[in-house]
Amino acid sequence: MIASKAQLEAFKNQLLVPLPPLPSRRTIECLFQYDLPVTVSEIWPILIDTSRMNSEMGFPPRVEKEVDGENHVSTKTLGKKEEWIEKPWVWVHEKEIQQHRIFQRGWMTEHRGVVRVEEKSDGTCLVQVFFRWNFPNIFHYALFSLVPKSLEKGFGTILMAKSKFILQNRMEKKRSGIPQLPDQSAYEMLKNYFLTGDMLDLDRIHAKELAERFGLPLNDVLKVCVRMVKDGDLTLSWDVICPHCRSARGESNS
Repeated sequence: MIASKAQLEAFKNQLLVPLPPLPSRRTIECLFQYDLPVTVSEIWPILIDTSRMNSEMGFPPRVEKEVDGENHVSTKTLGKKEEWIEKPWVWVHEKEIQQHRIFQRGWMTEHRGVVRVEEKSDGTCLVQVFFRWNFPNIFHYALFSLVPKSLEKGFGTILMAKSKFILQNRMEKKRSGIPQLPDQSAYEMLKNYFLTGDMLDLDRIHAKELAERFGLPLNDVLKVCVRMVKDGDLTLSWDVICPHCRSARGESNS
């Protein structure tokens, strides 16, 4: 649901980190609100997986590079090349995320995005998605005034589908514990997952998450991964994780 003007103002007043005043009249603000039948802790990992969310929303791929400690991003949107500096995010665990982009080229001059989550007393949650766009001219402003409805529908479809999956998985765990493949060894189970899994999941593998997912002892997962590194099926690297985007900003083989 797209929020009313009063709901939009109330939302901005509740933010943990206040937004600055509107930069100009050529600004669009929109707030989408979703009541989801899951807990904040269940939906939060999905909300922060921005690479997957962008892909599922159909946003174009982007190229990132670090220049003098800043994250410079380029992409093409609606046939127009866009370039911006991605400022450090505000990140409050299971509460709020804020992003800020300053454009050098493209449709807009500035973008701010906020995702806020709120736990309800009945074990469900409210997810709020906010965007503020500032434009260099009235023509770009008019074009993007048509975008909020499409975005609201897209986010709603994805979040409801994810919530349905969470509820199904919750029921599976209640019925039979963590799902396992009892006829397969840990090695066969994990190798099958690596061969058939989603590429976004396989970009960087976390042993603890795999152990929990498949109901395996952590040491068994580590032994399988070490064996597969020796066999050349996996690579092992030591990464420097950026606190801004949580992606690897540098890596080493030792």
